[in-house]
Amino acid sequence: MNFRILLFLLLLSASLSGFSQEPKKWKYSYTNRYWGVRDGLAQTQVFESFQDSYGYLWFSTNDGVSRFDGLRFDNFSRDELHINSKVKYFNQYGPAVYMITRNAIVFVYPDRTKAYYPLPDNYRVRDADVVLDEDCIYLFNCYSHIISYTNNVYKLIRFDLKTKTFTVGEEDVPFTQACVFGKKIYAVSPYKIKNH
Repeated sequence: MNFRILLFLLLLSASLSGFSQEPKKWKYSYTNRYWGVRDGLAQTQVFESFQDSYGYLWFSTNDGVSRFDGLRFDNFSRDELHINSKVKYFNQYGPAVYMITRNAIVFVYPDRTKAYYPLPDNYRVRDADVVLDEDCIYLFNCYSHIISYTNNVYKLIRFDLKTKTFTVGEEDVPFTQACVFGKKIYAVSPYKIKNH
């Protein structure tokens, strides 16, 4: 009987000593609780974020856009991007990340080259009312800054990603919701449902 108790205590102490070992150390650890301006972020206030297919994280700030590779930030100023407002939406088409601002769509390629496409006829994007199709971006509730924002004259603007051209819709109605079903875009307004 004493042998059984002694064997039990011996096994118990051996199993407990296994729990007290140090956890396995990883060769590389990228754990960080905070990345900020002192680490290279363009500005402290971040409005939008996006991760591209290369693993970069993109951040929209008041001072421009920051691209983060996990170790350091690469910043694009507003002047460099030819924008006068913060980025409202990010996405990727091919190798380029595109950004939608109040008055333009800007493409940034992996080698830092940029392509800038201003919205036609002085139109502005009110909110990030964006619907994506395979090769098109639909911008809902765009308004002309020449015609007052308060007049509720809104347009649907289509941007073809292949040809890099804009098409302005004919309707002058605000859209409350938009979605894609199959190959068609449906936009809902307080006045009617429009199929594009």
